[in-house]
Amino acid sequence: MRSTRARGTAKPAGKPNEPTRKATGKSVNTGASRAPRTMTVTSTTAQNSFGDIVDRAARDAVVMITRHAKPRVVLLSYERYRDLVGTEATLLPALAAAFDAQVARLQTPDVWAGTVAGFRVSPAAMGRAALAAARAGSSRR
Repeated sequence: MRSTRARGTAKPAGKPNEPTRKATGKSVNTGASRAPRTMTVTSTTAQNSFGDIVDRAARDAVVMITRHAKPRVVLLSYERYRDLVGTEATLLPALAAAFDAQVARLQTPDVWAGTVAGFRVSPAAMGRAALAAARAGSSRR
């Protein structure tokens, strides 16, 4: 006789309100003092034990939620999120400045003229130039 209980609704064994090792998946300590523990849980476990999973993430654990054995979502504490966003905010101006400098280097009249000349070259001439450059590069090694 079939059970009337829906699939995946069985509670894991263990203390109440505390997922078991099987239910919470793997915990990995990376060894770094500021590096959070990474815990992997299935989406079903996350759904059934959401409060516990949130509490673990709030205690500086990073929770990776998988679906069909593939990582789908990462849950982390608000403090950890602010740290990551703060890092992004400090990197963005530096990356933008480097990009702008590269674009400025590519906008000189010499580079522009070389680009136009490159598009006007025949395929045979382009092949000869490529072979000459390759030979020159291999002789320098």
